[in-house]
Amino acid sequence: MPDEDDAMTGPPGGTMPLAAGFPPADHARWMDEVRRVLTRGRDDATDDEVRALFARVLETPTPDGPTLQPLYTAADAPPPGAEGLPGLHPFTRGALPRPPAGRWDARQVVRVAGDGAGAAGRARHELENGASSVLLDLRDATEIDVALLDRVLDGVLLDAAAVGLRAGARGLAAATALRGLWAERGVADDEVAGSLGLDPIGRHAASGGADGPVSEGVAAAVAVAAEVAARHPGVRTVLVDASRYHDAGGSDVQQLAYAVATGVAYLRALTDGGLALGPALGQIEFRLAAGDRQFPAIATVRALRRLWARVAEVAGAAPAARAARVHAISSRAMATRYDPWVNLLRGTIACFSAGIGGAEVVTVEPYDAALDADSDLGRRLARNTQSLLMDESGLGRVADPAGGSWFVERLTEDLATAAWDRFRDVERSGGIVAALDAGDVQRAVAEAWEERRGAIARRRDPITGVSEFPDPGETPPPPAPAAVAPPGTPIPALVPRRYAEPFEDLRARADRAAGTDAGRPAVFLATLGPPAVHTARAGFAANLFAAGGVRVVAHPGLGPGDDAGAAFAASGAALACICSGDDVYAERAAGVAAELHAAGAARVYLAGRTEVDGVDEHAYAGCDAVALLTGALAAAGVET
Repeated sequence: MPDEDDAMTGPPGGTMPLAAGFPPADHARWMDEVRRVLTRGRDDATDDEVRALFARVLETPTPDGPTLQPLYTAADAPPPGAEGLPGLHPFTRGALPRPPAGRWDARQVVRVAGDGAGAAGRARHELENGASSVLLDLRDATEIDVALLDRVLDGVLLDAAAVGLRAGARGLAAATALRGLWAERGVADDEVAGSLGLDPIGRHAASGGADGPVSEGVAAAVAVAAEVAARHPGVRTVLVDASRYHDAGGSDVQQLAYAVATGVAYLRALTDGGLALGPALGQIEFRLAAGDRQFPAIATVRALRRLWARVAEVAGAAPAARAARVHAISSRAMATRYDPWVNLLRGTIACFSAGIGGAEVVTVEPYDAALDADSDLGRRLARNTQSLLMDESGLGRVADPAGGSWFVERLTEDLATAAWDRFRDVERSGGIVAALDAGDVQRAVAEAWEERRGAIARRRDPITGVSEFPDPGETPPPPAPAAVAPPGTPIPALVPRRYAEPFEDLRARADRAAGTDAGRPAVFLATLGPPAVHTARAGFAANLFAAGGVRVVAHPGLGPGDDAGAAFAASGAALACICSGDDVYAERAAGVAAELHAAGAARVYLAGRTEVDGVDEHAYAGCDAVALLTGALAAAGVET
């Protein structure tokens, strides 16, 4: 090996042999090392045993999607040229033109309630402080008309800032009002920009068909789109809001597949309504939810462009018209009501992923949106998240920075392939509306939610601040409104979910009990032996029970002669959990369990999986924590 000083002081252009002292690495040698570690050096392990261990320890399954591998190599990359070049078909690597000065469109939510007086001037404030466009959420407005939008958009230069609409069942009224405001203010037709947000198929799914025949909504949207396409080249009328499926618990594959299926339905309707293919494609905008799983979120945005380019290609569109316009919005399903400040980090990851993935428009929901707080601080931090990532980190200055990552490229390909297969299933069933009317889509989303819910319950998908590392001293949030499906609808409605709900519901039960004479339920940690023996499992148990709002009373360590029953009685707890090492369990746990029961413990747990007489339930990594905590609250007498 060359002398280190020679390597550091060699001639300009010379190489630094940093790895010269190591043998060349290859996949076979890596697998040999993995096998040795997984089997703990056993020579008699079979290939099937190793494969099972590899899958359990190193692979990461995703709901309804590809299984993520621990290592990707050049062999995993798609065939050369499959992803194209940045700005060119199939647009996996982004579309042209690139955003000016490396900035995507930072679209800030402006919530409008009542007569809009409380939101007057807010849009202008958002635009003056980092946002480049606004998304008016008009679902809680009393009456949507030109006067309302004029009040909310006071001081906004409509020829300089794009406006998006989110109006629910009153989307047509909102679109009419915004077009009326453009005319009233005398803004030139070719200088306005934005999205009217008409999504009758998405509304059909969300409302369970309560809005009336979806065909009428689609026909009305097509009529508006024909007028807009002729007058406003910078405006898109039809929105494919696939975030509805994500927010109902759907997988990345489902979000992509139903986005493409809905886009195809709108494209058929637009062209059947008289629009040429190019203008019809130009009237469609896609909205995707970006979650806090960074690489799947990046790959989802990239995969949508690839899928839509294929649809447009088959339809016969010119290459330049095949690029999808993507609006990525931070996931509402990932937001928590407890420890909401962690949502700042989740929103940052979502924004980072959307920007890296190449979304043209990005919206970051405020960290306290799940609390319906709509605070100045929440909106300011949401704006500044985007400004920091664009201006300080420069994420928008590079085309497809994830390109070249074997992991991202493989994941993009796998998501696109799986989504295309599901899209074809939807088409074979008669299209997205027929699939919704038959309940096929809703059932698939519900199945994905149950799979995800199981992983959350077992804390395989941890939620920081809720299922992991909760803050026991946190001031409880106000009661959460129940998300229920509207009764008596013609088809099952998509019900929004939040991943943290199962744990937050338990926390809320415990918090309510804390305000009664009975007080907050408590668990006594019967720690056996010295700290070096019991600390790891005691810490695990404390974190687990705190996730259900249960107060933890830990003993510093019960010796062989200590009375565990007396210590439990003095703690005032109703529940007990024995914590120590396996050797100590074998010697003492059965006797301690008997003492705890005799002292009145309603339920005795043991941290770990060792079978011990007198133990009612085991708390261990991978157990169904929601089921365990539900039973714990019931045993402690906490009402539902």
